[in-house]
Amino acid sequence: MRTRLLILAVGLGLVACATSEPARVSDGQSQATDQSRRAELYPQVTNFLNEAAALEPVVLTPRLEFPTVGTLPGWRDKVCPTLSGLPGEDGRFVLARVVEIARAAGVRVAGEHCSPNLYIFVTPQPTELLKGMDSSFDMFGPRGSPHLLDQFIATPRPVRVWYNIYGAGPSVSFKFAFTRVVVIVDQTRLQGVSRSQLADYIAMVGLAEIKPDARLADVPTILRLFAGAPQTAPAGLTDLDQAFLKSLYLNSRSIPWKREFAQSDQLTLRMVSTIAP
Repeated sequence: MRTRLLILAVGLGLVACATSEPARVSDGQSQATDQSRRAELYPQVTNFLNEAAALEPVVLTPRLEFPTVGTLPGWRDKVCPTLSGLPGEDGRFVLARVVEIARAAGVRVAGEHCSPNLYIFVTPQPTELLKGMDSSFDMFGPRGSPHLLDQFIATPRPVRVWYNIYGAGPSVSFKFAFTRVVVIVDQTRLQGVSRSQLADYIAMVGLAEIKPDARLADVPTILRLFAGAPQTAPAGLTDLDQAFLKSLYLNSRSIPWKREFAQSDQLTLRMVSTIAP
């Protein structure tokens, strides 16, 4: 009887060893997979930032071009979006989605009956709308000189975005911050675009300064929406897009993100760790 018990105990021990060993191998494989995923993401994130994220120089200058070294701006004040040109349920959906994305990213959102500072216009005549807009300093800021506004108006794009940027406020430490953002959507170029795609695209360009001619053909981002057929673009914000917005505003209460193109930095590392923790 004792011999049988010993044999049984030994057998159970072998079974335990056999079942625990794959777990250790699995853990090692999981770590290797995570490391491989992060290594794969790093150049992708770097390319996204280099192509899409607009940088502001040490001193704001009256030009539309972007430097290769500078600081990323963000919202200084609480965001208060307003939309015209999309009636009924579509308009309410887009506004609600922009607010949802802003809050998820850590952007402060103003309450009801706030004074708008994120203007969204959907119109079949964007050039005419821009020509008729108030060209005051409050609307277009220090870079709103006539020749730059004329250049902006004359450049046809599915979505045109003007960022009114000024010095940082007391509660957010962005070196340069948005005081007003104007998004003008050409309604005639929305064929095949879902309202979810449109809302997420507007949120991306309304919450971060994005270069208008970013080359992002191989990057998984909603910013590819108008680079080809809408059906080939993501259905909404991708993990990369969300990581960018979250990482941008995560740092906004400490020190501004500073970047130099083609070089690694803390924003890249933060985005990679957000996507693949």
